[in-house]
Amino acid sequence: MSQNVVPPGVLEFRERLKRLSEPRSTIAERTKAFLAWLGSPVAWLALFISAATAYYNIFYYVDEVRVSIDELPMVFFNKEANVFMVTGPKSFAFVNTGTRAILIQKVELDFNQPLEKETARVPCKVGGIWRGLDLQFAPTVLKPGEISAVPVTSRLGNNLVYAPQVKFDELKQKHPYIDSVIDVQGNNASVQTSEMTLDSCLRFVIITPDGAMDQVRMHVANYTVNKSSPPQNSAGASYQFNPDSPVSLLRASSFRSKTE
Repeated sequence: MSQNVVPPGVLEFRERLKRLSEPRSTIAERTKAFLAWLGSPVAWLALFISAATAYYNIFYYVDEVRVSIDELPMVFFNKEANVFMVTGPKSFAFVNTGTRAILIQKVELDFNQPLEKETARVPCKVGGIWRGLDLQFAPTVLKPGEISAVPVTSRLGNNLVYAPQVKFDELKQKHPYIDSVIDVQGNNASVQTSEMTLDSCLRFVIITPDGAMDQVRMHVANYTVNKSSPPQNSAGASYQFNPDSPVSLLRASSFRSKTE
């Protein structure tokens, strides 16, 4: 008995009819499937954002402090007494643009003269003769995003004057603007008519929330004055930064070590 042979086109037609007769998915079902497909990337993105936020809130930090100085230190040479008469700053304005609180614990002002025939001196860092001007500075906590103006005065008195042969009270009476007197030493004492030179430096003691203490030394200015100048002469100052703009005092983060 012969078998009936179904042409290929008939089989294809039957398959198409079978597929058409199957129930089609509804719009709701298609929407549900689309949302399931879309939900997975969104969930991963949300997880990534949450992890990044947690890291930046817990582990990441930025320490950044700038300072502006009111009335930069000045130097005057008194030829009669052969001393430098110096003035100190009157206030500091600190700007904390970091993410953590910072403590400015102490500020000191130093003057540095070169030793005789000294060649390796680096102003405010290595070598020279140091003389400090004692500043009355109140420890100050800077909150993130805070600007704080801190007044400062100089402790006056003969015990803080580095020229024992000079009566500070008498000089102070003649020159009420001065804060201290520094004797001429080192190479400045040996020169006859050439220029004398000295530098002013500020030292900031800073404490961060992790308990680290940093001492930042800032070279403020270099002063030059000629011994053959008139009896009372203001030393020419070459400032090491723009006095009209805040100066970077501390820059650090969880990715970058502290720098001056």
